[in-house]
Amino acid sequence: MSPDRLSPFRPASGDNLGMVATYLWNVAICRELCTSPGMLEVALGNSVHSTLGAHFNRDGWYDQLNLLQGRELIGVEKAKGFVVRAKHPVIPLRVVAALTFGFWTSGLDKAHGNLIWSPPPPAQRVLIPQGFPHAPAH
Repeated sequence: MSPDRLSPFRPASGDNLGMVATYLWNVAICRELCTSPGMLEVALGNSVHSTLGAHFNRDGWYDQLNLLQGRELIGVEKAKGFVVRAKHPVIPLRVVAALTFGFWTSGLDKAHGNLIWSPPPPAQRVLIPQGFPHAPAH
C-alpha cells in the first residue's frame, strides 16, 4: 500500500495500526456497497481519460479550451480542489481519480457528446470505437 493511498485514513492520533484498520474497514464496506458501480466508474473514467488524453496529446485533456462546458468545468475545478485539500500535487491522474461518476456520464450525453466525441475530421467517428471498442456502432 502506498502512503498516498493510506494517508486519508490516518486517525488524528497518527496511529499506523489505526490507519490500516480504518482503511480495511473502508474496503470491506465499499466491497459490500459499491463494487459494481465503483468498477464501472473506474473503467468508464479510465477509458475516457486514455482516449481523450491520446487524442489531445496531453494527460490534462480536461483543460483543453472549449472542450468542457458548465457543470463539467465545475466538476474539474471541484476535483482539483479535492486534490489540493488532500495536500497532493494537482496532476492529471489525481484529478481524474477525483472526478465523479456524474462527470463521466455527462460527457457522453447529447448536449456534450457531439462536441467531445465527434470532433472534426480526421478524428471524427474514431474516438468512440477507441474509447469503447465493444460498443454497438449505433
